[in-house]
Amino acid sequence: MAVETNTHLIRRLVEEVSNAGRTELIAELFLPGSFLAGAFANKMKELRTGFPDLRMTIEEMVAEADDVVIVYSAQGTNTGPFMGQPPSGKPVVWTGIHLYRIKDAAGVLVLMSASAASAHHRATRVEGSFSMTVLAARRAHRRSASAPTGR
Repeated sequence: MAVETNTHLIRRLVEEVSNAGRTELIAELFLPGSFLAGAFANKMKELRTGFPDLRMTIEEMVAEADDVVIVYSAQGTNTGPFMGQPPSGKPVVWTGIHLYRIKDAAGVLVLMSASAASAHHRATRVEGSFSMTVLAARRAHRRSASAPTGR
């Protein structure tokens, strides 16, 4: 699949599902019936309950073949319960990196995602070289994919 098509799918995932709350699109963007589709839907529900004004911004995006990596920032105000805690009323900002592998034109499969919470009221940028982070993530994935399963 073309890199442009892959990046478009990820932008839709962020803009339409994460930011606009259109969770009905998850079935269209993820592989049908996948565990990841259900997990993503549950995480979005949890985040939108805790942070109804949640807004993700793609800071950087790199795509190659079937892989798309984004560095993102997210912000919202904790006005609802989140992870078993009552609302704090405080604004929160965090950053993260997501690595996606696109399986076909109809689905997105998340291979790895990592995020780190930053201090309240402050956004922290990802330190160091973005391309080195992408290379390290790809190498880790390749190693895990080629490791013996022990069967």
